Amino acid sequence: MCVVLCAAFVGPVSSAAAAPPVPPPVDPRLLIIGDSVILGAKGWIAGLLGPRGWHVNQTSHESMHTWEAPRIVDANLQRGGIGDVVVVQLGTNDGISASELTSYMETTMQHLTTVDRVYWINMRQFRSWVPAANAVIATAAVKWPTLRVIDWDARSTPDPSLVYADGYHLNGRGQAVMAQLIAETLDAFAIETTGSTTTTRPTTTRPTTSSSVETSSTKVSVPGKSTGMDLITVLALVAGGLLGIGIGTMFAMRVRKKPDSSA
Repeated sequence: MCVVLCAAFVGPVSSAAAAPPVPPPVDPRLLIIGDSVILGAKGWIAGLLGPRGWHVNQTSHESMHTWEAPRIVDANLQRGGIGDVVVVQLGTNDGISASELTSYMETTMQHLTTVDRVYWINMRQFRSWVPAANAVIATAAVKWPTLRVIDWDARSTPDPSLVYADGYHLNGRGQAVMAQLIAETLDAFAIETTGSTTTTRPTTTRPTTSSSVETSSTKVSVPGKSTGMDLITVLALVAGGLLGIGIGTMFAMRVRKKPDSSA
């Protein structure tokens, strides 16, 4: 039993260790803010994101409310603890009031205007008010261009094996799965960022590739020409050899005739 459980948990960490580090120009200083839900996954998150090159600063505690986030953001901005990405997992303790959650999210996003990307983790449907709260998060993502939703609802609601009996706190498996979901999201962000950087380079990149193919095909045709030249050269040498043999034969015959005439 222990062997099976250990193997199940070691899998995500092993795959993370093989992942490439955060590529430039991505700033790896990562702030994660959340309540007791993500607090349980703190060790898993550090274990997955650290080998990828992220400098993880997770600020989370039990019963954290969304209205606390701006203060945490400002403190980290002042000490240079935020790079390109912030991950937020909040709403569990105040999402019961959709209007309050809307206001708190609005204030939080106003404090995150200098951040390139904010990922907000929505909630597993453990109470009747959760769909409305998740709709608030989705609506905010439409309003704020830098905001994206990590859909924990879609991943965890169909799978009760990820949480304890209360329906939202993560058990060991749920902690690993949430950490993996965050890691995959940040992997995609790194690819998106480096990909967009590549596309801003001069458009000569693609023509260079095609011209190199043309150059290669030109080089392929050169040996054919060289073979033709070699054949002509061989024929010339053969002709020259035959001519030389003929002249040599005539000279030899003359030499033999001279002794006969002198005798």
